Amino acid sequence: MTMIISNTEITSKNTCDKQHDYMYNQNLEPRKYSIAISRGVAGHSVLEVYYKNRQEGYSHEESVDFAMSKLYELISKADPDDTEYMQMMGHLSWLLLQYFDYYKDDTYRIISVESVYTAPMTEEIQFGLYLDILAEITTGEYRGYVDIIDTKFVNNFKTIDDLRLDAQQPKYAKVAKLNGLPLRHAIFNQIRYRKMKSPRSEDLFRRSPLLLSSKAINTVWEEATETAVELHQEKITGFQTTRRRQSYTACKNCFFKDLCMTELAGQDTTIMRNTQYQQRERPLKDWMLNSV
Repeated sequence: MTMIISNTEITSKNTCDKQHDYMYNQNLEPRKYSIAISRGVAGHSVLEVYYKNRQEGYSHEESVDFAMSKLYELISKADPDDTEYMQMMGHLSWLLLQYFDYYKDDTYRIISVESVYTAPMTEEIQFGLYLDILAEITTGEYRGYVDIIDTKFVNNFKTIDDLRLDAQQPKYAKVAKLNGLPLRHAIFNQIRYRKMKSPRSEDLFRRSPLLLSSKAINTVWEEATETAVELHQEKITGFQTTRRRQSYTACKNCFFKDLCMTELAGQDTTIMRNTQYQQRERPLKDWMLNSV
C-alpha cells in the first residue's frame, strides 16, 4: 500500500520522535490551539473564499464580500466569552480588509486554491500537500509561468535567513516541478498581525520569494526522502522509535509538552488526554488514500 507523507509529518519526525508518535501513531491533537494558530486557521479560511471566488470570475468587490461573510460567520460561531479570541478576530477583520485593498490590482490568474498536489518520493511513498494558491503570471517577461503563494500570518516579517532556511517551500517547489509546472517562484505571502501605531500597508504586507538554488531544493527533497524512507520502514516493521529529543528548542512550543512531561514523571495521563486532547483529523491522507 502506498504511504502518504506530508511536510508536517517529516518536520515532526525530524523535530522529535515522541512528538511524531503523539501526532501520527496515537493521532492526537490539542482540543484548543494557541491564538496564533487560531488566527492562521481563520485567516486561511477567509482567504480561501476570496481567491476561490476570484478564480471563478467574480469581481474583487464581490469576492471581498463573500470572504468577509465567511469571517463574520466564524465570529458568530465563536464563544462570546472568549475575549482573547474575539479581540483577535476583530483585529483580523480589519487586517484582511487592508490586505484585500492593498492587493486589489493583482494581475495573477488564479489556477487553484487549497488544492492537493502529489509527487512520488519512492515507488512506495507519495509526498502530498495543500497549496494555498497556485497563480499564473499574466504580464511581463515571465508571463505564463506560475508562482506558488503560501500565506503566513507573522508577528515580524521573515529575515533573509528565514527565507533561506525554510524547509517547507523547497518541497512544494519540487512537487510543482515534478508535476511539470513552469514554476517561477515559491512566495511567502506574509500578513503581519503585530499591532503598530499608524502602520503603512508596507508594514503589514510583504511577498518574498524563497531564496534557494535548484541544487538546494533538490538536496532538501533528497533529505526529506531519507526521513520518509525511515518512517516507511518503521511502519513495515511495526517498530517505531519514540524517544524524546529532550531539547529546549524542540520542547518549548510543542503541543504535547504537558502530556509528555506528565508521562515522563510516571504519572497517570488519562484525565489529561480526555480533557486536553482529541483524535486528530487528517483530511489530506483521507483524500489521498481514496485517490492514489
